[in-house]
Amino acid sequence: MHYIKKTIFVQSFSYVFTLYLLFIAAMSYYIGVDVGTTSARAAVVRVDADKSVRIIDSSVTPIKIWNDIVDHFEQSSNDIWQAVVSCVNDVMKKCALKPSQITGVGFDATCSLVVLDKQDQPLSASPESSKPRNDDR
Repeated sequence: MHYIKKTIFVQSFSYVFTLYLLFIAAMSYYIGVDVGTTSARAAVVRVDADKSVRIIDSSVTPIKIWNDIVDHFEQSSNDIWQAVVSCVNDVMKKCALKPSQITGVGFDATCSLVVLDKQDQPLSASPESSKPRNDDR
């Protein structure tokens, strides 16, 4: 009798564990990134086996803006990229996810113009060619 109970337990555990693995395999995690005028935002979205979608968590990182001239706004391309990296890393940490668990990434930016030199490095687009405004190195 003891052997039968043990066998049933092992079989039950194996069945539950198999269902758990199938459930985990059926879930997909995605990261959505949105770069706006004042911040970069990232969200982790989970799509379950039944195709239901749930936002798990999100993060926002501000972006620097220079506005020294009326109706003239400038941002640093390096600062924008660092904001994206920061909010993606933050939301991944909040959700305790590994990069290997991410199925895909969606990216949206409202408007961005990055001026590059011959070495593909950012140049300032400001009238005074202020290096920190497009080259935060």
